[in-house]
Amino acid sequence: LAAYAIARLEFAGKKLVMTILMAHMVIPGSVLLLSNYLTIKEMGLLDRRVGVMVIYFGSSMGIMLLRQCYKTIPKALEEAAVIDGCNLAQSLLHVYLPSCKTAYLSFAIVSINFHWNNYLWPNVGINNSSRQTLPVGLALLTKISGAVRSRSGCSPRTASRMVLVPMSFSMPVCLYSSAMTTPPSG
Repeated sequence: LAAYAIARLEFAGKKLVMTILMAHMVIPGSVLLLSNYLTIKEMGLLDRRVGVMVIYFGSSMGIMLLRQCYKTIPKALEEAAVIDGCNLAQSLLHVYLPSCKTAYLSFAIVSINFHWNNYLWPNVGINNSSRQTLPVGLALLTKISGAVRSRSGCSPRTASRMVLVPMSFSMPVCLYSSAMTTPPSG
């Protein structure tokens, strides 16, 4: 909805919002680590997976990507939907969503890959070893691989392959979905 508002609506402070979004994209995540930690601690979400996820719910990259996609859609399509009786929600659902499926899928692939491989924030936000994410658990496994291998028979190489399995299945599904939504050229 933020991308739609920035792309289609006129409001005071629109340039300021764009500047803040661009600045947020330039700032590395490690700079915001302390402020994110304190925010999650105040919310009572420290040492919980929801606390790790909540800081990624609003993505400036996703907003900018969808804004650009929404700007390419002719206003006449939205106006035609309004003439046909669609309200804003129906217009978003029936005009903008189908037209920007490839942008949604592209952002999903990039976002899933980034968050799946993220090590720093989950390592800071979750201290309980039973709740750690897979990359953090894999790092711990390689750190203590001798003790783990002798007890469970699992080597770091085997664990690395197990961590790659979900990504190996999600990428072809996203790419197939993208191919099915893209109209044939020619």
